[in-house]
Amino acid sequence: MTRIDALRALYEAVKAGASEDDVAVLARAALGSELVSAGLMRLPPYALVRWACDPRDPELRAMGAALALHEAVLPGWTWCSEIGPSGPHDGYMSPPFSPDGITAQADTPARAWLLAILAALIDQAEKAGKGE
Repeated sequence: MTRIDALRALYEAVKAGASEDDVAVLARAALGSELVSAGLMRLPPYALVRWACDPRDPELRAMGAALALHEAVLPGWTWCSEIGPSGPHDGYMSPPFSPDGITAQADTPARAWLLAILAALIDQAEKAGKGE
């Protein structure tokens, strides 16, 4: 499985509300542990993804996990969230100095943020594969 395939599988699992264990396994494949070994993070990315998806977790810890992952994998990107008219949380991320952005929607702000992070990583991987 390529990294982009792993990122897509992780995105779909998070979006579908897969179990924490399934999400953790996919996050290991998609995000690896290079961020920990490089000293950019104290915890493995899969742990942060798992926390951000846990519906029993206090929202503060889930948001903290999403923030830590965001800062490690997409430094300089901005994030905003709002509750949509139908109830789900809408999340939007954009790269530095760019009007282009990534949107995601989920039942909690942390999950919307996580989906937006994963969508941005997929977008970057696709562009890198096409030489953009």
